[in-house]
Amino acid sequence: MTLTTRLAIAMIALVAIAVSAVGWLSYRSLEQALAPRMLDRIEAQSRFAVSALEARARNTPGDVTTFQVLPAVDGLMRARLNGGIDPVDGTTEAIWRQRLESQLVAQMTLKPAHSLRFIGIADNHRELVRVDRSGPGGAVRIGTEAELKQVGDAAYFRDTIDLPAGGIYVSPIGLNEENGVVETPHVATMAIAKPVRTPDGKPFGIVIIDADMRPTLESIRASVRPGEFVYVVDAKGNYLVHPDRSREFGAQQGRPTNWQRDLPDLSAALGTTQSIATMTSDPDGRQSGVALAPALLAGRQWVAVIEAAPNSVFMAPATAIRNSSILVGLFAVLGAGALAWLVARSLTRPITRLTAAVERVTEQGTAAIPVNAGGETGVLARAFVRVIDEANAKTVALECEAAEHRRTEAARDHHAERERLFAAAVESSNDAIITESLDGTITGWNPAAERLFGYSEAEAVGQHIALLVPPNRRAEIDDIMRRIGSGERIERNETVLMRKDGSPVDATLSVAPIKGLSGAIIGISFVGRDMTESRKAQETLRESAQLARGIIDGALDAFVQIGQNGVIRDWNTQAETIFGWTREEALGRNVFDLMGRPGGPLRTALAGFLGSGGELVRQPRREVQIRRRDGTEFTAELSVAALKTSDGFVFNGFIRDLTDRIATEDRIRQSEKMEAVGQLTGGIAHDFNNILTVITGTIEILTDAVKQEPQLAAIARMIDEAATRGADLTQQLLAFARKQPLEPREIDVNALIVDTTNLLRRTLGEQVDIRSAFEDETCLAVVDPNRLANALLNLALNARDAMPQGGRLTIETASVVLDESYGGPHDDVPPGPYAMIAVSDTGVGIAAELLDKVFDPFFTSKGPGKGTGLGLSMVYGFVKQSAGHIKIYSEQGHGTTIRMYLPPASGAALVADAAAAPDLEGGHETILVVEDDKLVRDYVLAQLHGLGYVTLEAANATEALAIIEAGTPFDLLFTDVIMPGLNGRQLAERVFRMKPDLKVLFTSGYTEDAIIHHGRLDEGVLLLPKPYRKSELAAMIRKALAD
Repeated sequence: MTLTTRLAIAMIALVAIAVSAVGWLSYRSLEQALAPRMLDRIEAQSRFAVSALEARARNTPGDVTTFQVLPAVDGLMRARLNGGIDPVDGTTEAIWRQRLESQLVAQMTLKPAHSLRFIGIADNHRELVRVDRSGPGGAVRIGTEAELKQVGDAAYFRDTIDLPAGGIYVSPIGLNEENGVVETPHVATMAIAKPVRTPDGKPFGIVIIDADMRPTLESIRASVRPGEFVYVVDAKGNYLVHPDRSREFGAQQGRPTNWQRDLPDLSAALGTTQSIATMTSDPDGRQSGVALAPALLAGRQWVAVIEAAPNSVFMAPATAIRNSSILVGLFAVLGAGALAWLVARSLTRPITRLTAAVERVTEQGTAAIPVNAGGETGVLARAFVRVIDEANAKTVALECEAAEHRRTEAARDHHAERERLFAAAVESSNDAIITESLDGTITGWNPAAERLFGYSEAEAVGQHIALLVPPNRRAEIDDIMRRIGSGERIERNETVLMRKDGSPVDATLSVAPIKGLSGAIIGISFVGRDMTESRKAQETLRESAQLARGIIDGALDAFVQIGQNGVIRDWNTQAETIFGWTREEALGRNVFDLMGRPGGPLRTALAGFLGSGGELVRQPRREVQIRRRDGTEFTAELSVAALKTSDGFVFNGFIRDLTDRIATEDRIRQSEKMEAVGQLTGGIAHDFNNILTVITGTIEILTDAVKQEPQLAAIARMIDEAATRGADLTQQLLAFARKQPLEPREIDVNALIVDTTNLLRRTLGEQVDIRSAFEDETCLAVVDPNRLANALLNLALNARDAMPQGGRLTIETASVVLDESYGGPHDDVPPGPYAMIAVSDTGVGIAAELLDKVFDPFFTSKGPGKGTGLGLSMVYGFVKQSAGHIKIYSEQGHGTTIRMYLPPASGAALVADAAAAPDLEGGHETILVVEDDKLVRDYVLAQLHGLGYVTLEAANATEALAIIEAGTPFDLLFTDVIMPGLNGRQLAERVFRMKPDLKVLFTSGYTEDAIIHHGRLDEGVLLLPKPYRKSELAAMIRKALAD
């Protein structure tokens, strides 16, 4: 093979290898960089997708609870149980059904449910009411009597009807079925149901919501990137979303599927609560990414979203770069071959000429060599001639020397081998090896000594050993040299030496004498080892142990470490506090015998883990029942991790007491329940106040008309009293719902109590001894005085009923400070100063199991006909709306104390009570009346005409705006607050933009949050609460016009 060929092959091979290596390394580097990012992305996408399912399912249990407590459900049940007539108010079953259907239609309009049904237990579980979206284009439709079906022994009915009170049934996501037949087109739903029971606790039926899950599942399907795949799976192996739609809901369509078999790398994730992202290999060995994000829908049904990214998708950039590298490499190889051929040609031509001349040397001598040739060939030829001449001259000399060399070579090789072995050992040693003469002069210095002390061999050799010794250690080194001079050896002497930069170094020295062939000591060898890093490692280990101990002892959770036999090995300070055993008492004891159940689930789980051969705890966090030293048990959260050791496993457990958290969750649930009932009562009060406005107003006219006829006048008074009681009832409902308009101001609570006590003595009678106890002469608070007086009256009447044989009623006041220790268990109580009012009686008290219910609306323990159950509810709502706090203490047989904590006042804004209202006064101004209820509107117009006013009327905000835009003049806008479309506040704001100086008077029986915020009327707002009488209307009209 010629030089040209070899050079071309070499250059082509070099370029090809370099290009291939660069391409391969780039591809692998990109694969390593892209894979983690891809896993993070698909894991985040799967968690986002599963959060959409959780959000869709989160509110449905609350919706079915609202469905269950609808008054129409109870009314329909009572009518059906009593021959079709409700014994409470005489309403027929048909009317109750119509009301329930109307409410469900309204709910369906706001909620994306597929159907709402009320199913009775009678007539083979026949539907009583059904509202679904079977109308044209998915419109809401009420099922007719003939369309109501018998569900028979359906699994969801059987499972729901057997639930205890408050239980809830949640089905897996599946295709909606009608009498066992899958509905077409397919509708993916999730059923949530609750049982309905008769007043005596017997099962009557169920209410069920079939939640339409199609939009959420389709949004997950649409979220996947091109080339990637998304699946939604459940705990039974079904696909809820699959790229091949024919495989979805296979079990219901006779084509069972099993995603664990299809995706074996994720099969172990069934039931997990943690997301997973991992790389998997396809049959061709290519890496693909897959992520799984689980969720428990409504806290019961396990589902997961799985996203998969094939290798071809996430490695597309790397593949493009690799292909580009291959193309560039091909061009580079071709260029290298051409260049190599040209270079080789230029090199081989003169070499070929010189070679031919050299071959003729043996025949013609050096004369055959072209020494006169030009260029590199001539230079090389002349050099070659000189070499040949010199070689001939030296050949003779070399032959003479060869014989002598052979004689000495054997001896020299023997000594050289020993020296090489010794030098290699010294040079490769990790310890510093230094030799010196007996006077201390350094004679040997290996690389390890150079690394340790910083001096090179040239700098150190010839210097005195004192070069490495700190001044305070000179005597020690002198003593070592004296002892070595006498033949002694010193092993592992710890000392401090000095580096070139002056820094000290901790070292161990082994010192020995060096002896000559005669046995005399001719030098000293030092072998030194740096101990700095070793001591630092030991110190770091001690600090790490102390830090870990400090973290464990300072942890807010109890820390317990046990061996695999259950014996306690560690026990921190918080464990002593929570469980009651000291560290000394706990160490060495068996943890299950000490604070658990010897045969309980934790010991079973420990045995299962040790028998599984694994190293990861399958359920590292769980809730458990644990026993304290005093025998009491509490619920705790246990987080456990297993650590592999040389003699088995140790288990580190962190235990957190959940007692306070559970209590907090109970309070939150109670607060949410009270808020829901408050919303319901507020809406009822609004409609009821509209009715009462007409009744109370027209009864005044009727009373004047029949005052000459005693019998009719008595009937009119009865109607007036009934209307007044109805108005009081709606005010109590609004007070509980915290929707009544308050007018708080700074008052002296003591003075109000003194005035109220005089009224109470006449109301309660002589058998009740009323006492007051004031900590100070004044007790200032920011509160609505009329509402506070009403609250005190309600509490006093409750106290009287609790003392049928008489007793003592005590009203106390004091200024108190509630700190964080009190506010901790009560999340709604900010720490700080409060004005405290305590009302105590010596009555029969309240049973402990009833204390949590006393503030519920309509709850009473007085028996039928003896109370509305709204007294304490009104007080509760009033105190909360006043930014206060209320607490009840009671013990059966010893009486009850209710404490109200109200915002304190400074006293700077105390004002006297308003003067008495003036006589009835009318006017001649023009008033625009905006009221959506026709009865109320007609009543108001009649009363205003009677007072001499000119009126304009509008049934809603749109009509009112049309009157104003037409330019019709008026002096006062008198508008209802709650109306369809624009409410009264929004109407007033629109009008103010056109007529900035316009005067406005609002009226409402329930304002929601339109003009009342935080329990107070917005600044500058005048409100006439419904129901109202003509005198109140006249006074507020004059006040609004004069304002």
